[in-house]
Amino acid sequence: ARAARRLLPDLPMTVYQQLGAGLRAARKRVKLTQQDLADRMAVSVRTVIRTERGETAPTVYLLTTWMRTCGVHLKIEVVDLADKRSEPKHGA
Repeated sequence: ARAARRLLPDLPMTVYQQLGAGLRAARKRVKLTQQDLADRMAVSVRTVIRTERGETAPTVYLLTTWMRTCGVHLKIEVVDLADKRSEPKHGA
């Protein structure tokens, strides 16, 4: 995990862990094992495991392939951080 933190300095690990949890949920929803998903995506099972744990930042290609394999649409949105209206609402 320490090496992963050095590779991912821009965001706290919790962001990658949350993303990994969502990816794991998508995989489990279609009843695929980590090995099944890795085989279908032509990646190593280690890549799947590390991504689900939040130990690595997945590429856009990996994310889109993962979602397509799990039958889920991936929507990526660009938000202006200076725009207060785009900030998430807490407690709403």
